[in-house]
Amino acid sequence: MPAGDTLALLVGADDGLWALVPGERARRVLEAGPVVALDARAGVVACAVEGQGLWVRRGRGAFERRWEGDARAVRIAEDGQLFVGAAPPAVFADEPDGGFVEWPALQSVLRYTRTRTRASGGSAVSGFVRAGSHLLVAVAGLGTFLTLDDSRSWAAIGDGLDPEITALCEHPERPHRRYAACASGVYRSEDGGYTWVQSLHGLDRSVAWQVVVQAGVPDVLLLAASRRADGSGGALFRSPDGGTSFERVRLGDRDEWDHPPAVASLAGDELAALFAVAGGGAWGSHDGGARWLPLADDAPRAARALVASIGAW
Repeated sequence: MPAGDTLALLVGADDGLWALVPGERARRVLEAGPVVALDARAGVVACAVEGQGLWVRRGRGAFERRWEGDARAVRIAEDGQLFVGAAPPAVFADEPDGGFVEWPALQSVLRYTRTRTRASGGSAVSGFVRAGSHLLVAVAGLGTFLTLDDSRSWAAIGDGLDPEITALCEHPERPHRRYAACASGVYRSEDGGYTWVQSLHGLDRSVAWQVVVQAGVPDVLLLAASRRADGSGGALFRSPDGGTSFERVRLGDRDEWDHPPAVASLAGDELAALFAVAGGGAWGSHDGGARWLPLADDAPRAARALVASIGAW
């Protein structure tokens, strides 16, 4: 870790982005509307603000708005390219000159899917998985769509997957494994998203909001879920076996909240940990979620998104 850098939990909330540095009070680092999606990679933090756009912070600089629009999802690829998912559903990618361009070929397959399924038009991009020239895009209410050639052609895939997708998650070490959080629970794919299997064993509520994975043998998953579609009755679950079964997680003296928790993972040579924010508190675990330590008690009570970042905060 470079000198002067520290670990921070970045929490997206209805009033902007907050930084939680262990041992310090929470600070709002971006005053904006609802922060609904976050990503961080190699010193870059990207922040999707519903109805307003995409803010990006590089290194020790300030957040700058890089794209204007109704941002709902964001992804920083391994090569540093930025992707924004919007409402109505569209994908925008940044260009070397600093601007963003839409990948318009997606629209034809979306129109066809709406016609075939008679789905309504009020949907949005809800998640990305990027690997090389492959991009898997989740559109809430319509399903998942794959391009293998940087958007020249698209296909609707996702046999067995609930189309009401709230988030996508890839495996950090297994290139073909995917996880999806949906209105009917959590799903796993072993073939890059073509086919999916639902996992409900141990869950007492079915609306899934976020899922993160910590690689291991077996993998550990964290799942944020709720009883109802409005997010009420939120709870946190842990799977010690890669998503085959789940167990309820208690943070402090509670295991249910008014809003679903926000979850994140961090993997690296110096630190591997899982994090959760719920009910105004933040916790971390260094043993795959078996035990949790409190990190802060002044986090936003309704966390929309969470990412762990190492940098100057």
